[in-house]
Amino acid sequence: MSKRGADLGTTFLDIQITKLPEELCNLTQLKELDISHNAFETLPNDFGEIKSLVRLIAASNHLRQLPKSITSLSCLQELNLNNNQLTSLPGDIYRLEALKEIHLDGNPLLAPPREFCEGKQLYPIGRYLQTVDIRNEKILQKMFQIISFDISKSDFEEFCNKLQLQTTFRVLQKDKTLKLQDKVLSALNIWKMENQAKMSPIAMIEYLTRVLVMADLHSLANKVGTLRTFTEVMNF
Repeated sequence: MSKRGADLGTTFLDIQITKLPEELCNLTQLKELDISHNAFETLPNDFGEIKSLVRLIAASNHLRQLPKSITSLSCLQELNLNNNQLTSLPGDIYRLEALKEIHLDGNPLLAPPREFCEGKQLYPIGRYLQTVDIRNEKILQKMFQIISFDISKSDFEEFCNKLQLQTTFRVLQKDKTLKLQDKVLSALNIWKMENQAKMSPIAMIEYLTRVLVMADLHSLANKVGTLRTFTEVMNF
């Protein structure tokens, strides 16, 4: 916070905003939005509802990820995300077919690598991320299989609790026709369906890995880590 304009006898407070109101998404006719130089870590989940948006400037914030709905901004022509904390972009960002300029300087991006972003064009970024998203989806399914084969009956309930699937666990426990492996796979697929609108495959992989650690399933977490390392250096 800083003081400005003292020589004019007026004090202005330089306050950074940390959260956008969800109601912003109701401004469906909004064409330009500049929210740069604040402290936003996220955008509203329904940000993609601002269908008329042509220009979005969100530079110099603390954004760590973008909502998946952002790829619904079919009119968007310019996207400036310079100087944030983004490590990845939505895999289906290629759906922004009207986008002419994308600015990503000053982000610790891992996907896509820096060389794909230097031209400020969407096509090479989109092509790269499509390939990565397909790979990560396959890793996620392999991860589901590893967990379903290796998790014990006694650990299954705590695992579901960490995923906030208590109701799903109780329903599956009553089904005597399913083996434990099938119950675990069903629970994971339900969790995936509930979260796929707001989480990319890589975000799901990272979240599940953290849940395994929190549930003291360190052996499974290590197996998943090994799977990720292997598939990142090999063509999966």
